[in-house]
Amino acid sequence: MTRQSLIRFRQKITPCLVGLVSMALLLSGLYESDASADSSPPKLDRYEGFTEPSRELIVESYLDGVLETLHVRSGDSFKKGDPLISLDNTMQALSVEFARMQSISKAEIKIAEARVSEAEVELESQELLAKNGSATERDVRRARAGLDIAMAELELARENIALAAKQYEIEQERLDLYTIRAPFDGSVLSLAKQEGAEEGAALQQNDQIMHIAELDPMLAKISLPWTVVRQLEAEQAYSLVLGEGGRTEQAKLKRIASQADRGSQLIEVVFEISNSDSRIRSGQRFRLLDTAPAKQGTAK
Repeated sequence: MTRQSLIRFRQKITPCLVGLVSMALLLSGLYESDASADSSPPKLDRYEGFTEPSRELIVESYLDGVLETLHVRSGDSFKKGDPLISLDNTMQALSVEFARMQSISKAEIKIAEARVSEAEVELESQELLAKNGSATERDVRRARAGLDIAMAELELARENIALAAKQYEIEQERLDLYTIRAPFDGSVLSLAKQEGAEEGAALQQNDQIMHIAELDPMLAKISLPWTVVRQLEAEQAYSLVLGEGGRTEQAKLKRIASQADRGSQLIEVVFEISNSDSRIRSGQRFRLLDTAPAKQGTAK
């Protein structure tokens, strides 16, 4: 390659090298900028969530009847198994008593046993007469058939007693439906607005009576960006700031949604807060204080 050719080659390649170096520097700056932005602390105060009961239930009537007693009112607390409402069970109580009496009655069995004894005597008598020639073989067969029938009637009487005992259990279970009991510890949020929530009102099956909720623990739901969510760990405790007063509560992370919301691109996160003293109300605003796990005893 001549000296002039070398000079022309350098003149052509130099701008390309300069362009490549410039692009490399530009990309390096962008990467550094992204890394810097990614490492910057998220602005958590931009995101708010709300508290809600861990369980809610609309209590409905299991069957038709008259509402006799409201054991709880709006705002009342209750324990699992406590009665919430009672329907008038007068007729059902009579059905239970009738079934009970049938289940313990021995009259049918005693009658059947007496018939078996009589049939046994008749068969022995006919067999003895047949030996003496005073009865025919047909008379003996008739007496034996009579005994078989009497024994079958005795077995049927015993089965009827067993069925009566089962019917007694069924009637007792039906009687239990006239009292609706709490399925969990909780509070009454409200009574139904229609007359079905008044004592003495006629109810139909599936009529709504009251709205109850489990308030301990409380759930705290909030939607956060992925840059925040990826720093959180399930079953770890985090600090939440509740309400305008800024009270801090510790909450355990229970669930992270598997997908982001299509519109906001935020991911729902669910915390669980102990609420044994009922200090936290449903619908309170809150925000996540920090992505670092909370230290024990920091709630204020």
